[in-house]
Amino acid sequence: QRALGHIPEAQRAYERSLELAGPLGDRRAAAVALMNLGRTSAFLGDFRRSLDCLTRAREMFQMTGDAQGGILSLGNLGTLHFYLGDFRAARALLEDYRESAERKGFRRAIADADHCLGILEHELDHDDDALKRFEASRDEFERAGDEEGVLQSRVQISRVIGRRGDPARALELARQASERAEEVGASEPLAESLRVRAEARRDLGQLEEAQHAAERALALFEQQSQPYAEGVCCRTLAKIYRDRGFE
Repeated sequence: QRALGHIPEAQRAYERSLELAGPLGDRRAAAVALMNLGRTSAFLGDFRRSLDCLTRAREMFQMTGDAQGGILSLGNLGTLHFYLGDFRAARALLEDYRESAERKGFRRAIADADHCLGILEHELDHDDDALKRFEASRDEFERAGDEEGVLQSRVQISRVIGRRGDPARALELARQASERAEEVGASEPLAESLRVRAEARRDLGQLEEAQHAAERALALFEQQSQPYAEGVCCRTLAKIYRDRGFE
């Protein structure tokens, strides 16, 4: 459900899973449910609940000796601290996430860690470092056979290229990612690629096309119930409206 963009429905399913795990004494199942609840809560903007769930999940993974779960919880906590604006804590957790994943040979987690660190570097205006991280994550996702992950990284690469002053190239890369995302039904990279296309169109002075892309992106983010992404997209759309002279 989460992969299809139905975040509230996924959250209800994880809550039910947690309810069932308790009476059975299945601590690992409870930890997995808590970790997923932490992720969906963050998507929905409930950061306090997200922090509580992710912290409890990490403790339970440590108690059960589940190395993979413990490593994934590091990544989720790092992402949460990024959302909270605590970039120092986010970097420490995400670097620990990557190092731990590399020690265990968890290829997809390595790719995810590089992707998350790329987003952090991009937010800090370290575009060269961000591009290296996204290229590394794209290659790791390819080796892991994770096409949606590949698409997410391709979209972020186009975003960095646009901010470095090449909107035409950014537009083409984002367009290619959009087409593939639509083919495979990957709603999250599709929405983000449309937003990048809107930014590139705006930079190229193609304001009507930019508005159309941004409004499509926003509709998708709303369907996915992602307040953080909606907010970012609304800022893009507001800039376009301003440029077009809309009140």
